[in-house]
Amino acid sequence: MMFVLLLTTLIAGTPPTTPTLSPELRALLIEEMKLLEESVNKIPGLLARGALYPVAVQAHQMQDSFVLKKKLTPEQRTALHRQLPAEFIKRDQRFHALAGKLHDAALAGDAELSAMFFGRLVEACIGCHGDYAAHRFPKLKTQPKAAHHH
Repeated sequence: MMFVLLLTTLIAGTPPTTPTLSPELRALLIEEMKLLEESVNKIPGLLARGALYPVAVQAHQMQDSFVLKKKLTPEQRTALHRQLPAEFIKRDQRFHALAGKLHDAALAGDAELSAMFFGRLVEACIGCHGDYAAHRFPKLKTQPKAAHHH
């Protein structure tokens, strides 16, 4: 599995509980996050124009990772697995699964389903940013759920 979703937690401005990464791994993660952000920024305009094939291309790149799958060494992958929390890994897997579903919907020419999966993809980003990168995205910080009263 590639661990690219929200690795901003490991990139800059990290809280004390964040593991220290090698400069090489940090650089790969920064490159990956920039490419993910570019795709996420392109997709709404493509969807609005009905350009579903380019949406499928962007989604496929997000699903497969841009850089990490190609450049991450087995040792770096092992270190990343060891350092990331299990819940973070689970969220990352969900992100890539959603990117795959977006790819499939766009390739099938289903604009409505593509838009729905893109929305879920963004929701996954927001949730993970709130939990794992609130120091970089303070407005997304996950608030404790209040007790429900009747």
